[in-house]
Amino acid sequence: MRWYPWLRPDFEKLVASYQAGRGHHALLIQALPGMGDDALIYALSRYLLCQQPQGHKSCGHCRGCQLMQAGTHPDYYTLAPEKGKSTLGIDAVREVTEKLNEHARLGGAKVVWVTDAALLTDAAANALLKTLEEPPAETWFSWLPASLNVYWQHYVVVVGYITLRRRRNSTPWPGFHAK
Repeated sequence: MRWYPWLRPDFEKLVASYQAGRGHHALLIQALPGMGDDALIYALSRYLLCQQPQGHKSCGHCRGCQLMQAGTHPDYYTLAPEKGKSTLGIDAVREVTEKLNEHARLGGAKVVWVTDAALLTDAAANALLKTLEEPPAETWFSWLPASLNVYWQHYVVVVGYITLRRRRNSTPWPGFHAK
């Protein structure tokens, strides 16, 4: 996953808010395609699941970091449509919410990444809203709204919200051509 220079200020602000105990349990990140939103979410997730963070970074050496690097962390959940499906159904949401109500496997935080909130069916969205309204302790959600449907637009004011923008004097993002 590629890290872009314009992600650093937003990443450091987010980490600082979590370090100060003000980090929101649900974070909606909006960006143009190719801006690095997935890299930001991954880096923040690594930080939240790190057992020995060093400043604004995950240590890279603890069990949590090793499992994240291997893609096998038991407390990191990605909510995305199953292969061959265009929506994210209630079964996947129920499976994750059941795990969220258990103790964290490594004893720390639990992180959920919703890859595109617009793909949630109404039933899945309702089930997830219940968990968002009363999240289990040390549970963090990150959202990518490729196209936020009307159902979720009213909820944006409740969750933490960040819009990624390319900073001046930074290299352009891949695939973007100014007209």
